[in-house]
Amino acid sequence: YWDLAGNLETRRIFTAPLNLRLENGARVEFNIIPTRDVLLEPFEISTGLILPVKAYDFTSYRFEFDTPNHLGLVFNLSWSFGPFYSGTYDNLRLGLNLKMKGYATLALTANLVRGRLAEGNFSENLLGLKADFYFTPDLGLLNNIQYDDVSGQIGANIRFRWRVSPGNEVFFVYNKNWERRWDPLSRFVPLEGRGVFKVVFSWRP
Repeated sequence: YWDLAGNLETRRIFTAPLNLRLENGARVEFNIIPTRDVLLEPFEISTGLILPVKAYDFTSYRFEFDTPNHLGLVFNLSWSFGPFYSGTYDNLRLGLNLKMKGYATLALTANLVRGRLAEGNFSENLLGLKADFYFTPDLGLLNNIQYDDVSGQIGANIRFRWRVSPGNEVFFVYNKNWERRWDPLSRFVPLEGRGVFKVVFSWRP
């Protein structure tokens, strides 16, 4: 992106000098990402952590590894690291998936962020659990639970899906949140909950 005077404000070049997919389905990739970002006003990158107005040029890196998807147990790793604005940055993503003969899928995920800047440090941890159960190919219960330590909240998304026939489906979705507090009776206090019922009907004359 350039401003009206033709000065470059934002640039991000994504390169993948190494991208290997092995015969068994595993994948290895390494990226080099040169970036330029001109801040025209102070930017709050994290709560209470403000980057000053100036031009930032840095080159970050990323490494990825995935085990073959056809295995019953699948592992994923993604690590972004290197210079970042006035300091350095690490973003580690981990995933472990267990597939049980098509009837159930369990997945654990973790996203760990660490930033060390001249203006201060920041961090965030996001943890997730996904549990999908299929009683038949047309009837399933999908569950997704996440927690992040910045908001201190747990969020749950539960979906029931029934495909009665092609083009005709029934859904029930329920969302619920809990907030972490130092309550003597309960560390997690329930917040709002919301349920949605949906029917999709297709008619063909």
